[in-house]
Amino acid sequence: MVFRQSGIVLVLGLIWFLTHSPLAVLAQPQNTGGLDPMKKFSQYSYDFWNIENGLPDNVVQEIVKTSEGYIWIATFDGLARYDGIKYNYFDRDNVPFLTGNQEILSLFEDRYKNLWIGTNGAGFFKYNGGEFDTIAIAEQFATASVTSFAQTNDGTVWVGSDIGLGKIVDGEFQTIEDFPSLKNLAVTDLFVDSKDDLWITTQTAGLIKKSEGYIKHFTTKHGLISNSIQTLYEDSSHNLWIGTDVGIMKIFEYEFVDITEKYGLPTENANKFLEDSRGNIYAATDNGLLRFYEGKVSSYDESNGLPNNIVTTLLDDGEQGIWLGTFRGGVVRIKNGSFYNYGTGEGLCYNVVNAVFQDGDDYWIGTEDGISQFKNGEFRNYHFPQNPLQNTVKDFLKDGKGQLWAA
Repeated sequence: MVFRQSGIVLVLGLIWFLTHSPLAVLAQPQNTGGLDPMKKFSQYSYDFWNIENGLPDNVVQEIVKTSEGYIWIATFDGLARYDGIKYNYFDRDNVPFLTGNQEILSLFEDRYKNLWIGTNGAGFFKYNGGEFDTIAIAEQFATASVTSFAQTNDGTVWVGSDIGLGKIVDGEFQTIEDFPSLKNLAVTDLFVDSKDDLWITTQTAGLIKKSEGYIKHFTTKHGLISNSIQTLYEDSSHNLWIGTDVGIMKIFEYEFVDITEKYGLPTENANKFLEDSRGNIYAATDNGLLRFYEGKVSSYDESNGLPNNIVTTLLDDGEQGIWLGTFRGGVVRIKNGSFYNYGTGEGLCYNVVNAVFQDGDDYWIGTEDGISQFKNGEFRNYHFPQNPLQNTVKDFLKDGKGQLWAA
């Protein structure tokens, strides 16, 4: 394409948006659920909640959406429940089981619509039908820090804690007697995979898989990069993602793959994983949020708007929103929004836009400092160093010979 400088100003072509700000384009209707993977993190819209506008505390440990449609948030100062408009609080003033320590570590809704709530040093209790209740548990679990819950197909709810593993069968709590090796483990997370196997991640003892009638133990001797495992998650392709204290691994075709090394990622805690309906895989780490999509990795951290780099938990709300809990920055909700925003961060040559011209699949954008060509989601930029005054482009014209003129 040859540019011709012209002194004639003509308004031709399709002008999307004319402003002295970055370019904004109205998005087409999106599929429900998940974030558009073609957008950069700077192009989404965001909601932020913290202690100043709705949360009881800025340290968030878990976020779940229950079958009733509420968003429940576990904080270090009790529970918050979001109904889409406002937050309601549950603490020692209205929950009898929160005497003293109000730190909530874990939340899980089972198939019977019980919301199980794990505390830091005070065992666990449940919520159902508007009522908080508890069950009789072993004495040692009454003061345990309950880090996780999971449910297998037989209805058993498994309870992970800093003192080991327990289970709830037909409403009764039981300690684990049939597998002595599962006793006294510092459990960090529990996950039930598509084969109904229970995976147990531990603070120092590696990764444990419990199948019907047997257990299998994985450590650094078997290929793990660390024996301190924070979490495990199965994606829609049945790959297992493993979060450790020094990065991310994946079990792919029965082999351990070091994702941190493969992509050159920081060796930080990986705390949670999530896959949305569009195939984005998110990793909550101590160095921000990572997104994996079609072999590429992008990040959202304090440098581009995250209020705190330690991301503790993730939730897909099923309404085009991804929720992040952070350690001291409260809650962030990321949404697709109605516009695609393009600025220098996305490749536009300058943020002062004067004109936009459509030429087939190409869009030509005139700015105060050069021309950007936008095609197939990418920018190519043109400048005129021999005459800097020509970098201010106010309009475009395509003549009968197919030449594009810039004024």
